[in-house]
Amino acid sequence: MTRSEIIDLEYRERTLRPYGITILTPSDALSMIRRAERDGVGILGIDAFFLHPDGGTQPSMEHSCDYSADGHPSDSVWRDAISFVEKNAQLGLKFEIVLTRGADSDKVPNQLSEPTLASGTAPAKQEPRLR
Repeated sequence: MTRSEIIDLEYRERTLRPYGITILTPSDALSMIRRAERDGVGILGIDAFFLHPDGGTQPSMEHSCDYSADGHPSDSVWRDAISFVEKNAQLGLKFEIVLTRGADSDKVPNQLSEPTLASGTAPAKQEPRLR
């Protein structure tokens, strides 16, 4: 499982609408961005929504942003994302934070996995295998 998948699962519990995407309050969106920064997970974009009392969800393209051109985690993207959410929260918007996915560096180490060529050593409490 990757770091981005772990963050997605953690914040999915906080979603405001059960439509298959994680729509968060501004404070939860800011928390998710800071968590992504701490874990070195990049942000591809932020989608903004108005949630109506009757259950309707209205995307707001003019209040969404795309960081996918950057292609990798950087301090400026996380700072920009935090600023973007703080600025647009005053409009009553809710947010979906889209994280980078699939990079090998994003994988969380598994203590029981086989050793890699890069590591050169077997994981703790496991005998090396002859091939």
